[in-house]
Amino acid sequence: MPDVHEHTAIALQRAGIAAPFPIQEQVVPLGAQGRELLVKAPTGSGKTLAFGLGLIAQIERGSRTPSAVVLVPTRELARQVTDELVPIAWATQLRVAAVFGGANTAKQAKAAAGAPIIVATPGRLLDFLAERAIDLRNVEMLVLDEADRMLDMGFKPEVDEIMRRLPARRQTMCFSATLDAKMQRLAAEYMNAPQTIESTAAPVETALDVEHELLETTLHAKVDTLIAALDDPARDLAVVFVRTQQGAENLKEALRDHGLRATAIHGGMTQPERLRELRLLRRAHCDVLVATDVFARGMDLDRVTHVVNYELPDDADGYLHRAGRTGRAGRAGHVMTLVAQKQRPKVEALLDEMDLPRSLLRTMRAAPKARFDKVAPSERYRGEEDDVAPERVVAPLKPRAHAKPGAKPAAGKRRNDRHRRGREGGRPGEGTVTGYDDRKGFGFIRQSAGGPDLFFHRSALRGQDIPRLRPGLSVTYELDTAKGAKDKASRVVVAAAKRR
Repeated sequence: MPDVHEHTAIALQRAGIAAPFPIQEQVVPLGAQGRELLVKAPTGSGKTLAFGLGLIAQIERGSRTPSAVVLVPTRELARQVTDELVPIAWATQLRVAAVFGGANTAKQAKAAAGAPIIVATPGRLLDFLAERAIDLRNVEMLVLDEADRMLDMGFKPEVDEIMRRLPARRQTMCFSATLDAKMQRLAAEYMNAPQTIESTAAPVETALDVEHELLETTLHAKVDTLIAALDDPARDLAVVFVRTQQGAENLKEALRDHGLRATAIHGGMTQPERLRELRLLRRAHCDVLVATDVFARGMDLDRVTHVVNYELPDDADGYLHRAGRTGRAGRAGHVMTLVAQKQRPKVEALLDEMDLPRSLLRTMRAAPKARFDKVAPSERYRGEEDDVAPERVVAPLKPRAHAKPGAKPAAGKRRNDRHRRGREGGRPGEGTVTGYDDRKGFGFIRQSAGGPDLFFHRSALRGQDIPRLRPGLSVTYELDTAKGAKDKASRVVVAAAKRR
């Protein structure tokens, strides 16, 4: 990537970034030159590195004083941006500090005082400025990330006050999902003749690799419809959206009752509680997140393959931001919406507003007629951080005891049995590991008998010592025979693996 330090380029390669995204090609060279930029960029387009690389390129290697401030609307986004920038900035010995509410103030203030890049929410940053815990007199660069959302959330007075505390001569880069009249007024107030850039990348919400599907259901069958929808061998992480905090807790417990490893995030939780649940997901202790719309903007989990609208969003904007949790930065995704009969008019209006085809209503998949039993209390997931990252557990889809004797299994039951047989494996084989990405949770095996390399997910390891998976290790495996699982291995066993 041009205009970056050689050590930064190495850090990008280690992070698996071989080529820049379109927005990075447009923004990084201008940002590194100190240009004022007003950028329209959809979520998931790579904008964090777009402005981050521009900041890093201008800060002297090893600097220990605040030189750049990134303002974000939420603490979740502050954490995410920080996590993405830390390994890249550290390549040139630059620290990145996060400043947001709900965390230890003394620790944050100490880290921010010696960090050249500060990622902050407006309220907490103003608190530190009032306490003189941070000195921003030498700040030369400012980024407003998701500026449109900051305005929508009423942060304009706080941003105005921060602007008054920063040096008048500085570079300002503003990133927004829209460039409406409101954003144009903000740019005129805060910036000096900025150059406008509209990302050439397709927005995540309308990307061709995101599949949209409607699932017909009823009030009484809704949980069962969701369980069947999540029973997909191609699924990794799934985010299920509901409207209320209590609804998130209730659905989380219902899914756990049926054997799924589910957790929840909503606005009624403290920041440490939210971070704990995110840690469970990132470490693969669970794979279903029930969330309110507090999660729909500004958060990114690499491995989200499915988004489910368990309850309809308020409007098209809400749908798009929910859908934006999957299919990010070019990855494939699947968005499913559960629809009751009386909701069809609202869904039709949403489809029109989002420019999605009305044919989705005509091809809406009917809810399965099977009902699924709860698991025994001993098999119920309790949301604990075990030492071993467990295999993803799919709910045991079996008819209830009151099913008529001799009746044929429902379609949902037959489908699940087929997938379960696939996961149990087919022809055994031997091979060697050619690579494994612990962060993303997948790797590849070269077959000893020849043929294409086999893909495998961490769930196929079934609790083995994951850090041992370095290239060259001998393994045995079984071919995954599930429908759609081409060239995929299951039940991967590392030779002489030491069990935890």
